[in-house]
Amino acid sequence: LQHNETGEDFVGKTKVKRERPHKEFAVVTVAMGKGLIDTFTECGADIVIDGGQGHNPSTEDFINAFDEVNADNIFVLPNNGNIIMAANQAATLVEDKEIVVVPTKTVPQGITAVVNFLPDLSVEENKELEETLGTTLVNGYGNNEVVGAAVVSPLFANKPGSIGIPMHGNIVK
Repeated sequence: LQHNETGEDFVGKTKVKRERPHKEFAVVTVAMGKGLIDTFTECGADIVIDGGQGHNPSTEDFINAFDEVNADNIFVLPNNGNIIMAANQAATLVEDKEIVVVPTKTVPQGITAVVNFLPDLSVEENKELEETLGTTLVNGYGNNEVVGAAVVSPLFANKPGSIGIPMHGNIVK
């Protein structure tokens, strides 16, 4: 057993693989600690690999996550500069799925990417959006953390004194 597994995850010494419904898109991300793992899951991540600073997941951890998620296209959010290389290496070893590594270097960048993921767009359109905007979709500078997670500032349309446009499901008063 690993530190994040329970006896219910195993039959004998074999880890039980849970069957997931097929999806066109999935998000695999990395976070350390139950609170962040729960946050990413609640924000829409399909699989959260337990890891982070000083506990970097391996290429094998990523490949296992890619195998576990039942999707044709997988967006990967490493959330740490030291983890990007392993994610990229794993992406090159998987041939039956489209793997896109979004080079997030921090947990806030990862949360921003998960919250702003647009499953109605194609892989190419999501890649173009990421390349155009990077992970700086949220204008949280000078605001508190709640505002930064609830609004988006359109590229080249920042207005002084504005907190941005409310994201889907949010109301700003």
